[in-house]
Amino acid sequence: MKKYLLLLKNLITLFILLLNSNLAYSQRLIKIGQEEIKNKNYVQAIKILSEAIQKYPKVQNGYYLLAIAYRENNQLTEAEGALLDGIAIGGEIDYKLYFELGNIMFKRGKGYYNLAIKYYSNSVKNMPNYEKALLNRANSYVEQGKINFKEKDYKNAWDSYTMAIHDYSQFITLKYESEKKMIFST
Repeated sequence: MKKYLLLLKNLITLFILLLNSNLAYSQRLIKIGQEEIKNKNYVQAIKILSEAIQKYPKVQNGYYLLAIAYRENNQLTEAEGALLDGIAIGGEIDYKLYFELGNIMFKRGKGYYNLAIKYYSNSVKNMPNYEKALLNRANSYVEQGKINFKEKDYKNAWDSYTMAIHDYSQFITLKYESEKKMIFST
């Protein structure tokens, strides 16, 4: 019985060490991938970040950075897939992943603004008062409003512009409050 317990203990220890080494290796690759993105070496970043995710698929930041590399390399479908995979594992940066999904939909343009609004809304839901998401959602409402207006769908154009005004005013209020805090904290 003691031999069995000792063997089990050693196997558990080995498993934990293996997991930690995969995590550490993955985190190193993620840092290298991030540097490649900064240097605009997107193909290399995609390769490195894909390997990082393969080694340890539970790190959301790897998916986020992979999506950025794909987006910058104009591979929007792949970027979208990486972001959805990152959201599926869950974590603390869901708001960033939703934000980037919104950016991809916005970049796709006409026909995608409502999806952009949906993803920016999910970003704000996960991180209330996320200024960038509020601003981009407002911009998406404006673009959707323009489309509705051109199509003589005045009711939906009005609704889109009204929502944009709401988001812009919330964004301005948050920006003002954060600026005020910075001024008085120094």
